[in-house]
Amino acid sequence: MHAIPVSVAVWLVESCVHGRRARIGCYGRRGERRLRGLRRDGRAERATAMVALSGVVAGFAIGLLLRGRLTNLRYLHLRCTWAVLLGAGLQMALQLPLWTEAQGPTIGVPVAASYLLLLVFLTSNLRVAGLGLVGVGLAMNLLVIVANGGQMPIAPETLIAAGRQEAAIGSRTPSGKGIVLSSDDTHLAPLSDTIVLPLPGRPKIVSLGDVLTFIGLVFAVQAALRRGAPGESSLQLATTRSSIPA
Repeated sequence: MHAIPVSVAVWLVESCVHGRRARIGCYGRRGERRLRGLRRDGRAERATAMVALSGVVAGFAIGLLLRGRLTNLRYLHLRCTWAVLLGAGLQMALQLPLWTEAQGPTIGVPVAASYLLLLVFLTSNLRVAGLGLVGVGLAMNLLVIVANGGQMPIAPETLIAAGRQEAAIGSRTPSGKGIVLSSDDTHLAPLSDTIVLPLPGRPKIVSLGDVLTFIGLVFAVQAALRRGAPGESSLQLATTRSSIPA
């Protein structure tokens, strides 16, 4: 298992806390109140969980179409599964109203912590095809989140493109994990939520890191379905050669 240095964890907490205080000091509490309607309407909500789930489903579909077998999953040995369970559980908990309505300078810390847990799992399983790309995508998301005070920045124009008519700078998004910032005030803006998926009825906003996460999960799942037992390919090749007449 890959241990995370204590200094990294401390840096993440300090970045989230100080960054959040800077946002409040710059925009004030008034901006927090102006987007309550947006919190109740999840149409423009960022879609990290949706992207991950879609990647897994698409991977299963492609793997089965390519004659993969569900039974091959028994050959997939994953390490540090506790980390992915805790990370995913924390991500789900962050969707609860208790969290999305929370205030305070440390609200970004659990978001960064959930990504760290997922990265612990991924770095422990780099030998699994595709998970390295998933790790790169999540790391990109973590970098921009920490650089902007513990929340994923979304530009007002991106929200408008996703179907919203107004957005107050400094306000939180419906998921509670994002913050509305102008492009000029966003650190690492290219890594922020800038991609609008025009899905029927519910536009979704994703980042470049989310796209890489989706591609990595698709590849990982379909590869797991198509792989056989260790040494199976060599055994099949030897059997085929022995059956060929001399």
